[in-house]
Amino acid sequence: GDISHYSNTTATVDCAKAHTSYTFAVQSLPDSVNVTGASIGNRSIQHAASEGCKDAFTTFIGGTEADRELSRLTVTYFLPSQTGFDRGATWVRCDVVALMTPRTLGPLPAQLKGFLDGDHALDEYDLCSQNAPGSDTATLVMCKEHHTYRALDAIKLGDDTAPYPGTTVASTGGQQKCADF
Repeated sequence: GDISHYSNTTATVDCAKAHTSYTFAVQSLPDSVNVTGASIGNRSIQHAASEGCKDAFTTFIGGTEADRELSRLTVTYFLPSQTGFDRGATWVRCDVVALMTPRTLGPLPAQLKGFLDGDHALDEYDLCSQNAPGSDTATLVMCKEHHTYRALDAIKLGDDTAPYPGTTVASTGGQQKCADF
């Protein structure tokens, strides 16, 4: 789909009509990122674009960190074309999308700002899995799709600066915290 590309020139539609993407912010790459002669695929450019949109998404969509992890609403971003970038365009477009399945975008709710602050926000956009989570055959989907498992909570192992502890530690710690749930 279009969200797998760095740039997107898809025609816009009226938000009152059905749509699968919503632009909620347009930012500039930070001055600390060297853009001179760089490709839009450059790792530091991609990282800056991604992090800027993730931060903006948190404020825009609302909810707790667990709500955002349990939701199939997510953020994606687009950059100018390479030609535009070479001519000095350094904007980043931040969009909300709903991942119905890993390769299918679902329709978005009519009102998105603060959506995850609502009491029933996860009723339609909640996270489920076809097959056992963590297995090679697991596929994350919206719960309105056929599924065999439903995510009930999202837990944090360690603090924001902790490195990933590895599969064994994460699995053991996660199993214990989930058993306590």
